Amino acid sequence: MKGLSDMIQAFKRLDAASTKKFGDEGKLPKEMSIDLAGDFTNSEEKINGDTATLVLKNKPDDQFPPTLKKDGDNWKLDLTNMDKDPAAAAMAPMLPVMVKGLNTVAKNIDDGKYKNVGEAMADLQAQMQGGAAPAAAAPDATK
Repeated sequence: MKGLSDMIQAFKRLDAASTKKFGDEGKLPKEMSIDLAGDFTNSEEKINGDTATLVLKNKPDDQFPPTLKKDGDNWKLDLTNMDKDPAAAAMAPMLPVMVKGLNTVAKNIDDGKYKNVGEAMADLQAQMQGGAAPAAAAPDATK
């Protein structure tokens, strides 16, 4: 969950930096934004005793929807359902690379290292593939 939280914050930092620097052209596409609070607020609740399932409007057929469990008078997010989702499990090891890439590009935008949003997004793509700028070539030991 911490990795997911870090990623959401990194996307927000990148969106803010890009929009500040490049205006409306710099806004991240909707598919790159994550709004869990909005998704949860706009979801349909299906309550069965002490368990609730949230059917997200943007993922009505999700096989692993967010679930909540009642704890006294409060509802708490049940994270065990996330562990069952193979897509979430596959993404978990990639989160640190994604967060680092998002934060690096956001900082580079703030530092004025890109001429336009296209350059920033090209670097983001390279960062996400784990291929930040290539390291300098090592000196040839045979010379």
